[in-house]
Amino acid sequence: MKSKQFLQIAIFIFLILMVFITHAQKTSGNNSYYEGNIKTEYQDILVWISILNENTDSLKAFIDVPEQGAYNTQIDSIRIDGQQIWINIKSYATVFQADFSENREKISGIWNQANQNYELNMIRLEKKPELIRPQEPKEPFPYRSEDVFFDNKSAKIKLAGTLTLPEKSWQAPAVILVPGSGPQNRNSEILGHKPFLVLSDFLTRMGIAVLRYDERGIGESEGKFSTATTFDLSEDVMAAYEYLRNHKGINSEKIGIIGHSEGGLIAP
Repeated sequence: MKSKQFLQIAIFIFLILMVFITHAQKTSGNNSYYEGNIKTEYQDILVWISILNENTDSLKAFIDVPEQGAYNTQIDSIRIDGQQIWINIKSYATVFQADFSENREKISGIWNQANQNYELNMIRLEKKPELIRPQEPKEPFPYRSEDVFFDNKSAKIKLAGTLTLPEKSWQAPAVILVPGSGPQNRNSEILGHKPFLVLSDFLTRMGIAVLRYDERGIGESEGKFSTATTFDLSEDVMAAYEYLRNHKGINSEKIGIIGHSEGGLIAP
């Protein structure tokens, strides 16, 4: 009797496992990545299209246009019916109607933007391409890097940033990197570039500690950027200064400020 019950339980568990395995097989490998060039009168424009959760009810798609600085823009609507695909991108005033090849390794169709038709042929990729920025520093770094938080007491907000410290320097001189106009994260990231990451790496390798931070309301920093004035942002820099001035690894008499664009106005 016990043997029979054990067998029934074993079969039951086996069937449950098979359901999970089958479900995993159906849901894995459902992401597709395609690359192609829109053939315009003046130039070819590189585009990447990522189709996520293909063959499921949560189908989504995203487009990247590297030459125009547009990354990971969600496509408003996508429909796949057999070997045909329709894509609508409202912000681009674009409709892309195309056909898959029989093995779905290619997509061929017409990119209609603002009532202008352009040919777009795409090939399938194993994964979404990564932007290669040779100047961007890679770990391991020959210095210490810490995620830090400091308070702007007058605004009652907490700001987040990264402090890089020379490995063998005690009471190091330091600088604060102040970003330009518009909401910026600690790397001052724009168009796939991270200029403040590059600058902080260079300075820290030269023996100078660097504090870079997410502007208020951006990344991990509290507050609201849209209502902040230049004066408000200068108070955030003062909060960063006070943080460094009280840091035991920083020479409090050697703290400078490097500002970009509006940051160059704030610094003085």
